[in-house]
Amino acid sequence: MSYLSRQELDSQHLTNKGMFHSIALFNKGMVSKWFHHKGFGFIVEEGTNKSYFVHRQGLNVPKGAVRALSIGQEVEFEIAKDDDDSEKAVGVTSVGGGTPRAPRPPQRQFDDRRPRQQGGGFDRGGRGGANNGQRHDNQKAKRVPDYDDPNTWPKDLTEDDTRAILRGKVSENTPVDYLLLTALRRANMFDRLSQKLRRIIKQPPSVHVNAEEYLSEYLINKRFPCSMALQDRAEASKHLTELLDKVHEASNKRCIISCFSPRGSGKTQFVKYYFFKFHEEAIKHGRVIVRCCDKAESGGERWIKLVMEGKYKRTPLDHATAGLCELIRSHAQSVTGLDQQKSDYDTNEKAYASWIRVTKSHFNIPDGLAMNPLIVLDTCEVLGVTDCKHEVHKTTRPGTPYTLLELFCSAIPSPHKIFVIGCNARMQYVGMAATFANIDEMQPLQPLSESAHKDAVASWGKGVKDWKIDEAVCKPIYHWTAGSPRLLLAAHTLFSGTISLANGNADAVYTCFIQFQEYASSLYKMLPEWLPYAVSCLLVSSTKVKVKNPDNCIPINPDWKKFLGVSWGEGGTFREAAGWSMGTYVLKDQLFVVPPIIFSDDVMKSLMVEKYVNGKMEEVDDALIMPSQLHPYFSQEEVAAQLGRSSPTERGNLFEKPFVYAVYARYLLAYWEKPRSKWVPLTKVFDGAFQQQQEDIMKGYEVNLSGGVRMRLTKQLYSNAVPNALTYFGSSAHHD
Repeated sequence: MSYLSRQELDSQHLTNKGMFHSIALFNKGMVSKWFHHKGFGFIVEEGTNKSYFVHRQGLNVPKGAVRALSIGQEVEFEIAKDDDDSEKAVGVTSVGGGTPRAPRPPQRQFDDRRPRQQGGGFDRGGRGGANNGQRHDNQKAKRVPDYDDPNTWPKDLTEDDTRAILRGKVSENTPVDYLLLTALRRANMFDRLSQKLRRIIKQPPSVHVNAEEYLSEYLINKRFPCSMALQDRAEASKHLTELLDKVHEASNKRCIISCFSPRGSGKTQFVKYYFFKFHEEAIKHGRVIVRCCDKAESGGERWIKLVMEGKYKRTPLDHATAGLCELIRSHAQSVTGLDQQKSDYDTNEKAYASWIRVTKSHFNIPDGLAMNPLIVLDTCEVLGVTDCKHEVHKTTRPGTPYTLLELFCSAIPSPHKIFVIGCNARMQYVGMAATFANIDEMQPLQPLSESAHKDAVASWGKGVKDWKIDEAVCKPIYHWTAGSPRLLLAAHTLFSGTISLANGNADAVYTCFIQFQEYASSLYKMLPEWLPYAVSCLLVSSTKVKVKNPDNCIPINPDWKKFLGVSWGEGGTFREAAGWSMGTYVLKDQLFVVPPIIFSDDVMKSLMVEKYVNGKMEEVDDALIMPSQLHPYFSQEEVAAQLGRSSPTERGNLFEKPFVYAVYARYLLAYWEKPRSKWVPLTKVFDGAFQQQQEDIMKGYEVNLSGGVRMRLTKQLYSNAVPNALTYFGSSAHHD
């Protein structure tokens, strides 16, 4: 359908003649749908079952009658074509030529803020502004114009009148040309005016919020439905439920529940699944606000802009509070379709009270029904890594700046709750809990088990044609990715046109491996200043060193301490490493796991380039052990040559060298932990590899492997072993 430009409207011959022409008369049909608040519906033609659009302007009704239809009503109509040749029903009457009948809708609610204007304006009661001083019964009452029915708009209205009629009815962030709308009305071009109104007027919400649509709209992950069953997330769901239901006796503090998990652990899909399954009713009644901070920032949502402005302001808490109030106001307005006065949301206490009151009234929430308001922030690292310049902690780690996430949580009024989930975020639990909040920490989302990975693959491929799983390929993929849901899902994504890494065979792996490795590395980018910790975390993960406490310091190469980043400093912990998505702490097994696929030899070498140290360029020395030396199948050639082989001898030979380097890695970690002596306990190197009786024997022994790993593939005699080093003679060595 074409639209007039402002220049066309300014022309002398404005008319709506010729906008459509009739092509048939007296068609019969039945009203299949009618949306009263939107003013349109559909008629199914008798005999053809073809559906035609009908607008209230196309109804033949006497002046002053209700322009509406009823579902199931039999009507007669003409078929007309718009300029774009789309067909619609016009001249609609009841069968036999009568007036279409429909029950009169409830009296319409009007905006309390509509100004009383002079000369053609309309106040709340519909009285002309010029006669405000006269008695109402001495003047002719004018009909209040319907914002979505231009036939009720006065012909001589001004641009200000149009603004008053549409105030509070236009979708947010939608540009409106009020002058053009006014000109269309004055020219009696109702069809074109109706078209433009349908584009700009916000649609009234349904009786309840659709939880599936709501979560998909405000979260990033749209690939899978909320109802898709998740693997290995029963414990996480149970833990979150316990924390949300937890009652803090004799405490009136706000409640903060946080979960910080590495990138790729499936946080967003967990949020969708959990709140759809366990809090659908609360979402349907508008009592849950869910936002993806990353999506809100990129989309320019006003609430997060207000919070972010506090970064450099002297009163950042005021900005955080303003952002919270705006978030609640915009949510209440969105789910109810009712314009919300900013004066009702100018403090955090009033915002919550208005939120509760408006949703209770609009959704008819019964008295006594436990449906407490809850705010959920996904990807909260957007706020959690941003420091405030003028607000610092005064108790725990005094002088440390507050993050915007901490301030936003502190703006929540007592005793309401907020759940924040993300990665790379920082929150000082002890200091905050001592001052203003009850804080509960949810355990990070764990990597998938191998069996859960297989179940997940089956669910991902449900309904997908030619979806299959090759067991020989699936197993190494699981270990390359360390159970990371995002990487496992990526392995089943098409890389080379028609095949994926996992959804094929060994040839598919050969074709897609490099692409998958590059993609995985791009998702988990490492900064050069993280090198000392990245290398140690890879060694800890690859050799399955027990980490009894995530707050233990990561042992690092003492020669690399000069390269430490200012955000870490000496003494970085495994918990901090997980916060920066270097890996995940597996609570059950007391292991720190890193997806080895993200650490290719090329990535490690790129981290070891020259960098600034103390104002001058210096070169980082060798990493001592490269990822391919610890992990077989870590190059495209090895995958093609070895994947799928079943010979025990061949598999044993393939893992001999990695075992040698694993022993050396264990030695390095033990030495870096206490670098005073190059001799370390043998039990430390082989911890967990022997039975208790064997460990008791080894307790009196120490080992020095400071010479590294040496290859003696030609002179395969013990006498050629290198002192203070691990010497490898090859799988066919003859030991005399």
